[in-house]
Amino acid sequence: MQHGYDQFRRVVNAANPNYFARTQQITVSTTTRSLDLTTTSPKLAGSSAGAGTKIARLNAINVVSTEDKYSYSLTPCTSFDDLSYQGTSYFFNGEVVYFPLDFSGRLQFVYIPTQNISWSSDSAYVDGLEEFHDLIPLYAYQFYAIRDAASNQQVLQMIAKRELELQQFFGHSVEGERVVYLGF
Repeated sequence: MQHGYDQFRRVVNAANPNYFARTQQITVSTTTRSLDLTTTSPKLAGSSAGAGTKIARLNAINVVSTEDKYSYSLTPCTSFDDLSYQGTSYFFNGEVVYFPLDFSGRLQFVYIPTQNISWSSDSAYVDGLEEFHDLIPLYAYQFYAIRDAASNQQVLQMIAKRELELQQFFGHSVEGERVVYLGF
């Protein structure tokens, strides 16, 4: 079921990047050009970062004031080499955030954490999307069917139908109408 739920979260994140998002403020007290997220409190990366806290996907890094008021967003770079061209940018390699210039101040990380569900418990709270949880076993089946080279057309059709309904739930229109997020 874990594989199914991981896929479910990816589909939800594609429809609404903020549904599972959480924020974490971190103060960088000494001027630096890098921030190792395996050593922050809480740890947001690395093997010692806890499930439900560890970054699965980084949505944004914002600079905030000491009163936690938004100042500006840093621009993500796709490579370390791109940092030299943008003063308000960052490069994230999965554990360390690199800055093009010396930085100190307060950062707000907006990210999707790794899931933290105990699949051994029948009563564990999963998320607020119960209406679409039928997708989880379908994704899990699909994962193992692919391993066994056995696809099932009916399962694939049901997944496509339910994914469309999930996108419509979040306000995405197939006809390209205005997008309105309903779930966050």
